[in-house]
Amino acid sequence: MAFEKAVALEPESAELQDEVGFLLAVMNRHDEAIPRFDKAIGLNPNYAPAWYHIGVAYWLKQDPNSAIPAALKAVQLDGKNPEYRFRLGAMFYEVSHDTEAIENLKVAVEGEPRRAEEGQGEEGEGADQAGGTSSREGLADRADQGRPLRDD
Repeated sequence: MAFEKAVALEPESAELQDEVGFLLAVMNRHDEAIPRFDKAIGLNPNYAPAWYHIGVAYWLKQDPNSAIPAALKAVQLDGKNPEYRFRLGAMFYEVSHDTEAIENLKVAVEGEPRRAEEGQGEEGEGADQAGGTSSREGLADRADQGRPLRDD
């Protein structure tokens, strides 16, 4: 692959690692793509495209417990990206988390997250009344603990 030569010249480039991973993923070689995305994230933990791409790769491998936290991280890093929001909304919809799905899909379409006067303040964003944590944080915690995201 031509990108392999570029990566050999710049092995510490998160962008190149991500691009190679993306090309592998497009060819349905997700098991090879995921380590590239991991490498990109290791080189630059704030590189949102790598988080997004690894999330999609895990999703396509039918691993929502890995996919959704990665997609959430991409949105945390670049929340105004409508593609990230749309994909995250679609993921939430597929695992029956309708509130989170609607929230993310609305942001993808409308372009701006809801403000405090609409019930989502910066500090208490998405906080549930019982535990004080957002549903997103709860999902990430569940995934980190190896628990399923779905409450079937």
